[in-house]
Amino acid sequence: MTNVLGIHGDLVRHGNGEVQSFSRRWMELAQARGIAVKQLDSGSPDFFSQLAPCQGFMWRFGYLSTEMAIAKRVLQGIEYGMRIPVFPNAQTAWHFEDKISQYYLLRAAQFPTPNTTILWNEEDALEFCETASYPIVVKLASGFQSRNVRLVTRRAEAVNLTRRLFKAGMLSLDHPGSAARRLLGASFIPLKLLLGRSVPADIQSGYLLAQEFLPDNEFDTRVTVIGKRAFAFRRFNRPGDFRASGSGRIDWDPARVDPEMIRLAFRLTAHLGTQSLAIDGLKRGGVPVIAEISYTYASWAVRDCPGHWRGGEQGMLEWVPGEMRPEDAIFEDFIELLPQQRSRLGALIA
Repeated sequence: MTNVLGIHGDLVRHGNGEVQSFSRRWMELAQARGIAVKQLDSGSPDFFSQLAPCQGFMWRFGYLSTEMAIAKRVLQGIEYGMRIPVFPNAQTAWHFEDKISQYYLLRAAQFPTPNTTILWNEEDALEFCETASYPIVVKLASGFQSRNVRLVTRRAEAVNLTRRLFKAGMLSLDHPGSAARRLLGASFIPLKLLLGRSVPADIQSGYLLAQEFLPDNEFDTRVTVIGKRAFAFRRFNRPGDFRASGSGRIDWDPARVDPEMIRLAFRLTAHLGTQSLAIDGLKRGGVPVIAEISYTYASWAVRDCPGHWRGGEQGMLEWVPGEMRPEDAIFEDFIELLPQQRSRLGALIA
């Protein structure tokens, strides 16, 4: 029986001009291994009929709110309904682009994070603003490349943001005059102006998410774990800013990466059972903490690492030189599941 792999298309053009398509690369790798490929579109009326002969399904979905809403439902429906391997599976991606879920997950798993406060009641949130030690970092649940992350230095500013979040809701935390604000027209839209329309999926309201500000972090450490491989580099903050994500100021020197960040990422991956996991690591008094996590990322930044670490027993790390595309690592791990799945189904039929 020939394996058939279903792959949903994806395409991203990054700010540096790099074109990223996990699906194109996966199709190349599958064909090179003699695995039949069905290129699928979840929006097709006969999607599940086309998917029926497949032993696995892969979809590197991105940050658009509509795409995420569809992809998470489709992938989990396939994973639990058809009982075939999917990438990303639920363990890997349920918390994607949801900083609140990420914090709850990390806190429940007892992994170190910046001190975080999440409040769902306006009165409690305003009281927090009165007693907080400033500066604090206010975040919206969604937002990538440092979007919707704001350093708040004054009580009045925190109170203003809180009232907006609990009344009108907000689309963005960007400061006035930013490109995002010009695009949106305003950082918040009264719900009464949206009556009769569909409310944007990424409008945020009804909560306050605040984290402690960790000074003396000129960079964060991005560690991406795929299977037993860890790719890591340092990302330096934007000039005059405290945020590193999306800055493009990357140092790939492996000698400069803190091994404890790598071990922390390996431990978290093992605990969560994820197929692909990237952590944004900071330091609090010299101790690594995890600010955010994601299942996907700009592939070129991982690809340009001069090698990767392999995790071993008792926190041992082995350096493996040579560049590797993250798409390739994901695919290598994923196809290991296909013959196992076929054998399992054969045993059930027998």
